[in-house]
Amino acid sequence: MTTLSTSTVSSAIVAVAVSFFCAFTFAQPYDLVINGGRVIDPETGLDAVRNVGISGDRIAVVTTATISGREVVDATGKVVSPGFIDMHAHGQNIYGQTYQVRDGVTSALDLEVGTLPIPKSLAEREGMALIHYGFAADHGTARAYAKYGTLDASIHNPTKIKRAFHEKSTPEELKKVIQALSQGLDDGGMGIGMPLDYFSLGTSDEELEAVFQLAADRKVPIFVHIRMADDANDLMGMQEMIAVVRKTGASLMWWHIRA
Repeated sequence: MTTLSTSTVSSAIVAVAVSFFCAFTFAQPYDLVINGGRVIDPETGLDAVRNVGISGDRIAVVTTATISGREVVDATGKVVSPGFIDMHAHGQNIYGQTYQVRDGVTSALDLEVGTLPIPKSLAEREGMALIHYGFAADHGTARAYAKYGTLDASIHNPTKIKRAFHEKSTPEELKKVIQALSQGLDDGGMGIGMPLDYFSLGTSDEELEAVFQLAADRKVPIFVHIRMADDANDLMGMQEMIAVVRKTGASLMWWHIRA
């Protein structure tokens, strides 16, 4: 009679359990199965043909094994990847999202400009959006608030745009700008949006540094449409951004680097 050690028995039990678990995992029907696609996973570096099983709103398995599902998609010859994030999406409406989702965009974020007040923009889209959405706290609208005393006085109002764009902020107005941006961040803003080029005349070095310092203090990114000179070879806008980041330690993403 052969005597099995405790460790051997334990190993056998574990092996059987693992085999049963794997068989159960791959045999169970998933809500959705995507078969035979070239799966790209930036997190793990995977780039290979795989089958993907989805249960509810979660990816349950990525495997070479045969799996079944209530709904099956043949992805042969196609790429399966995470949804794309559009970080520069001003078209925050159902029509724009209809085209974006067809291009594989699953998150559309208005970060270059953003919006204020944040709760209003979020509420307008709740239950209506096809994809994820989000906004930065808008420096331009904060300037309009500082000039006119209400966030409803949008910088896009043509009768008020000149002051909001081209007049420098007084010390009291600058305090209001920072307060409005801080409130926007408290309300869910994903950072600070700064379309600086549009109100270059009105934004002093002091205001620029104050807004960047707020981003650094709150540990949120700042997204800037940099100042552009008439001369395409003038690097002033880039140099300004590098200098203020070095001074404040803010995390910057800038838009429109010119060739």
